[in-house]
Amino acid sequence: MLTVDGAVVRFGSRDALDGVDLEVAPGETVVVLGPSGSGKSTLLRAIAGLEPLASGQVGWNGIDVGAVPAHERQFGLMFQDYALFPHRDVRGNVEFGLRMAGLDAGTRAKRVDEVLTLVGLDGYADRRVATLSGGEQQRVALARAIAPSPRLLMLDEPLGALDRVLRERLLDELRELLATAGLPALYVTHDHDEAFALADRVVVMRAGRVVQAGPPDVVWRAPADEWVAAFLGFGPAIDAPVHAGRAVTPWGDVPAPESFAGATTVRIVLRPGAVVLDPLARATGIIHRRTFGGDHVALAVQVGDAPLVVVRAPTTNAPAVGAAVAVAVDPDGVLVYGP
Repeated sequence: MLTVDGAVVRFGSRDALDGVDLEVAPGETVVVLGPSGSGKSTLLRAIAGLEPLASGQVGWNGIDVGAVPAHERQFGLMFQDYALFPHRDVRGNVEFGLRMAGLDAGTRAKRVDEVLTLVGLDGYADRRVATLSGGEQQRVALARAIAPSPRLLMLDEPLGALDRVLRERLLDELRELLATAGLPALYVTHDHDEAFALADRVVVMRAGRVVQAGPPDVVWRAPADEWVAAFLGFGPAIDAPVHAGRAVTPWGDVPAPESFAGATTVRIVLRPGAVVLDPLARATGIIHRRTFGGDHVALAVQVGDAPLVVVRAPTTNAPAVGAAVAVAVDPDGVLVYGP
């Protein structure tokens, strides 16, 4: 098990990591999620031994590895730009860590063939990396990281440079590969779709600190605060008065949780899809724009002076811009926070 306790990394007077605690259990994939500058890549580098800790500890199975050089920690690290050697073929790239470990040629050749099969690159050993597609290069980099049989696999934005279609396909393949390999993995990304698709546990970072950690469904269902909700793409957020146990919103009333009993105002955050078309609803809004989404049309609707909300409608007979529509809010799509 990997354990990080109170990790602090300081760049000048700024704490890039500010007391971070983290665990990765055997066979678990933990995804560290956060915006640029949140410290997630610095955390990965600190665990790998590439950034010194000002304080705190990185441990493996209860043993502090702070004094262990990066190349002796037995952690595999894969960067966003892959960092492949252009002058070497696929085999030369994949066997790099095996050479560093002093393995003989026969053992290296066997292991290279094994990991190339694992990542779906049978027959690619003699190809030059410059001739490979982005997706193939990504798999070579992954094979190189896995080849030395690391105790922990760490991936820093490994799909960030790929187009959307390829990224989604390789994400599915990566999830299956990690399960097959049985490796504990620490995966860094700013993309919450990636995080929720891949993670056994999601760790959300902001300004060098962990602000929430838990299973993907728990983090999605109950963001720790309004900032986490906004980062996950929820919104808009508004103040809503409370009357008789119900929060009053421009799109309809919703029950206020018992934990807010006695409150006169709460903060309301809408999940995507929380507002729906409902011909029987009292709230009426005006469509400001329409966006074709393939199997639906996204309608930006404004009720009174409230913020615009996006409402999904069927592609057939979707209302036009300027049309008035009746809308309602789904109580299950509403998050309630303190004022």
